[in-house]
Amino acid sequence: MRRIISLLLCAAAILFVAPLSACNETTVSNSCYLDLFYDSEAGIISGKAAYKFVNSSNEMLNKIKFNLYPNAYSEKNKAFFEGYKDAYYQGESFGGIKIFSCSSGEKSLDFFVSEDELTLEVLCDEILPGKTAEAVIEFETTLPKARLRLGITENAVNLGEFYPALCKIDENGFVPTGYHSFGDPYFSDIFDYRADINVPSAFTVACSGSPEKTVIDGDRTNYSFSLGNGRYFAFALSDKFNVSAIKSGNTDIYYYSASPENGKIDEIKKYFDFYSSEFGGYPYKTFSVAETGLFCGGAEFSGLCFISDKSDDENKLSAALHETAHQWWGAVVGNDQTTDGYIDEGLCEYSAYLYLLSSGQTEAADNMINKAKAAYKSFFDIKSLFSGNADTNMNRPLNAYANEEEYVAITYRKSLVMFAELEKTVGEKKNVAAMKKLYKDNKFKNVGLSELTKAFGRKEYFESFVNGKVII
Repeated sequence: MRRIISLLLCAAAILFVAPLSACNETTVSNSCYLDLFYDSEAGIISGKAAYKFVNSSNEMLNKIKFNLYPNAYSEKNKAFFEGYKDAYYQGESFGGIKIFSCSSGEKSLDFFVSEDELTLEVLCDEILPGKTAEAVIEFETTLPKARLRLGITENAVNLGEFYPALCKIDENGFVPTGYHSFGDPYFSDIFDYRADINVPSAFTVACSGSPEKTVIDGDRTNYSFSLGNGRYFAFALSDKFNVSAIKSGNTDIYYYSASPENGKIDEIKKYFDFYSSEFGGYPYKTFSVAETGLFCGGAEFSGLCFISDKSDDENKLSAALHETAHQWWGAVVGNDQTTDGYIDEGLCEYSAYLYLLSSGQTEAADNMINKAKAAYKSFFDIKSLFSGNADTNMNRPLNAYANEEEYVAITYRKSLVMFAELEKTVGEKKNVAAMKKLYKDNKFKNVGLSELTKAFGRKEYFESFVNGKVII
């Protein structure tokens, strides 16, 4: 039953408690505590990010590396968003992050920022393989006035890439991702997050985590959230948000919007229920959808998605159908989105297609496949005509794509066709069973082509698509 949420206010002091895993499937050693203060007049969020992590590599480490995503929004790096000039509703506006200190325990650590300003390197004592380390970063992030993942929009404040994000650790050490103007420049480990977020009392917070405590102190309010086994932590703020909620099993689904909700939360619950039933249980306590200023249709984070408040209701729901699927593919089952974006994006598109079929929207499902084939063929036929060749390889870094159109054609369109064409051979039930296996076997892990073929079989089939040998 739908209800309008009234937050319970407590007068108790907020204490940081060591994060605990939100589910029983895995024990996570990595944690991150965010202590945050938002200055609405200056458009600045500041605070500390306290990390505890395990050196899961095979190497001794003497540097700790962080992705500085907010510096993609600086004037120096403005080329990242030159294709999205409509995102700047008041003309050019820039942001960025300042690092004030780095420490471990009582010890201050030396640090430096890379020349492109996208990576922070912190010098530390030796961290042997399998050993735990800690680092606390004090920072301040200025937000641009822009409809981007990070930005102050007309109705809300987007905080999707605002803090120093610890780089993924592979067998050789830290893996900085840099940034790119399209796609999702993310490759991350799993963390247990806790956050204290201090904001003006007029603001409501739509967050990745589940609410733990709310304390009002005059004209400011401190919200506490937790997120176990999270891959990305994000939130949005607004003094215009109306909040609706609905229950799905043990999960609370929240919908935040400045405009009338118009029953969209009921439709999103249907998407959520279908994915839970088909692929496996949702591991987080809450799932939040926030309508906010965004240059694209939507953006996903663990336990949260943004959808554009400029879209009509039909397109908002279409975006939500895809972004909700990202809670299974991208958030719980991760992959290197800087090179293998076709995995999560393709699985999400195919999941949306399956939902349309299951809900009797056969024509819409058929149109989805037909449009994907047509868009893919149109792009590459034209490219081949003018350039004489076309790279249809699906496994490549973001900077290897000529433009966003090529990225979408490969990562979304071709990947959807790949799963849909397999269905013609093995049937829908086998495809869904394979997705359920992929989800069960790889919760809170990162997968690649080998894990995909282990779940689905048909190794040669997938390799021929990914390597660009298949002609659509």
